[in-house]
Amino acid sequence: MPFPKKVLIIGGGFGGLRAGLDLVRHNYADLEITLIDKTGWHYFPPEYYKLIYFQKGDDITREFYEKESHRFAIPLYEIFSTEGGSAFSGGKNKKNFKLVVDEAIKINLKQNEVITKSGAKIDYDYLILALGSETEYFGNSSLKEFAYPFKTVQDALNIRNIIDELFFKKAKYEPIKILIVGGGVTGCEVGANLAETVSRLAKIHSHPQKNISIEIMEGAPNILSQLSDFARNRVLRRLENLGVKITTNNTIVEAKKGEAINKQGEIIPYDFLIWTVGVKACGITEKLNIKLEKKGLVSVDEYLRIPDFQNVFAVGDISCFKDFEGKPLAMTAQNAVWQGSYIAYTIKRLIHGRRIYKFHPKKFGFIMPLGKNYGVADLGWFKIWGLPAIWMRRLANLRYLLGILPLRRALFYWRKW
Repeated sequence: MPFPKKVLIIGGGFGGLRAGLDLVRHNYADLEITLIDKTGWHYFPPEYYKLIYFQKGDDITREFYEKESHRFAIPLYEIFSTEGGSAFSGGKNKKNFKLVVDEAIKINLKQNEVITKSGAKIDYDYLILALGSETEYFGNSSLKEFAYPFKTVQDALNIRNIIDELFFKKAKYEPIKILIVGGGVTGCEVGANLAETVSRLAKIHSHPQKNISIEIMEGAPNILSQLSDFARNRVLRRLENLGVKITTNNTIVEAKKGEAINKQGEIIPYDFLIWTVGVKACGITEKLNIKLEKKGLVSVDEYLRIPDFQNVFAVGDISCFKDFEGKPLAMTAQNAVWQGSYIAYTIKRLIHGRRIYKFHPKKFGFIMPLGKNYGVADLGWFKIWGLPAIWMRRLANLRYLLGILPLRRALFYWRKW
């Protein structure tokens, strides 16, 4: 009997998780799957905006933040193991799966080997890179120092905490200005949800609403340039109703304490600066000695493989696959899940010596939350807004959870979200 093929997945995000689950379902002795993840949790970033909300009576303690930090996360051992976490502790379950809670610090593509932070060396026959992305400051040290990102759970909780502190530090009639740099999807979501949170905090602290301003600053001629006219207009109307100011053709190039400087040299005062301009591939890609695209993305072929290494695949935010129009696929959860499923299917065919097929991207719609009870959904032929869009998003979340968990556990997490 031939030795089983070893598949190593680095990263338990949307793409890595989907590939792992689909491979586990292969359930043959000719396949061993190992997943390396530095936290051991599967996080759900699309719901991080809810961490900004501040409710009267919230007790900001260490225990509170610990609970909130895992509000939109599921232990990977719970997803993969049906035997009370045997995979989490390092053992294999019935489906030849192993979870390693560690961080990959070196990837040797020529020797088919990965070295982790703990010093472990893990070899593979097939490698799936699903390392995700990180905040991009474009080499600007001043922005990195003074602008707060919105990328991780901790980022969202930091924003929540700092906004609350602002109301304690400022006198009752002293103005508060929040500046959000970046008019993309993330910037608009943060702006809308901050507007509701700030309004609630203003009432709690008896701070006049008129003395609080939130501004979204975009360097391009329009915000949300990648979206349809319908979606853009609905978002603009919603932000206007919430009192969020939008400035376009205005690029921030430098930041100081309390001051941002734009391309024209104008000084823009602020009390809190939030950076949502963009992301780049995880820094480890720079050490791979392979061809990289803009933002450090890994260039892949029509099979999502690294051209010089036919047994190495890249999925999600870390990969650069160009669609039929020659544009890189958007860094979305839907694209990552679709890619992960395709890679698992392709690896199974390769193991059995079958023909593989080119990857074909799908066009997905989107549902954008703009407050607790308002959203904008554009699914192509079907468009909706307001509270129905939020419920549609909740149903989409439930559908995702049902794809990775049994019904009872999926409903448990869905109610929390």
